[in-house]
Amino acid sequence: MIISPRVTSPNYTDFSSLSALLAGPRFAGKTGEDLAVALWELLVDEQEGIYHFWPPTERLTGRKVRDPLKLLNCFGWCLCGDNANLLATLHKAAGLEDARCVGLKGHVVEEAYYDGAWHLLDADLRAFHRRHPPEQDTIASGEDCMADATLILSQQHPSDPFYRPDVSLENMAGLYDCAASTWQCVDEHVHTMDFVLRPGERLVRGTQPEGKWTWFDSFAEASG
Repeated sequence: MIISPRVTSPNYTDFSSLSALLAGPRFAGKTGEDLAVALWELLVDEQEGIYHFWPPTERLTGRKVRDPLKLLNCFGWCLCGDNANLLATLHKAAGLEDARCVGLKGHVVEEAYYDGAWHLLDADLRAFHRRHPPEQDTIASGEDCMADATLILSQQHPSDPFYRPDVSLENMAGLYDCAASTWQCVDEHVHTMDFVLRPGERLVRGTQPEGKWTWFDSFAEASG
């Protein structure tokens, strides 16, 4: 009997558990802004990150998938609200002081709390904004962006990436033309990647598509 086999590589993040993920070399020894940005970089990573697509739901309940391990291992895609919740959950699990979701005009982002202030990071549209000089070493908050659209339109020290290539900065600035609402993330940890292979059983991982796909009832809503 084989209990919870893992396939890992020093070149990739270990998603088998949150503790394994956070112990990885891209996060080791980091605190504050360095840690907050490193987790944001994971979610926007072209190979390991989260794809922008209609969110998956739980088969039995129809609820959106909130568990970080399930999103990262079983699916790998979601929209802004679930993405913000995921990043907030990771930031809290990593030991940042606090994290929350922020509702904008038709969009949701995340704010992490460290160094005595809130700092906004958007892993769905893939950007964060630094304050203008001489405060360019500080990531702006949601309130900062709502008060000064030039943090988006004329950003002097843009993140990498700085928004998806299919959006305009004018439209992005428009998201902050609102009175924002905030709420705590749904901090759900119920999924595990543990399993047992009984005698005679084996697990085969492939790299080529098999012509199969996942379908949720909510996809019909997305397709009109």
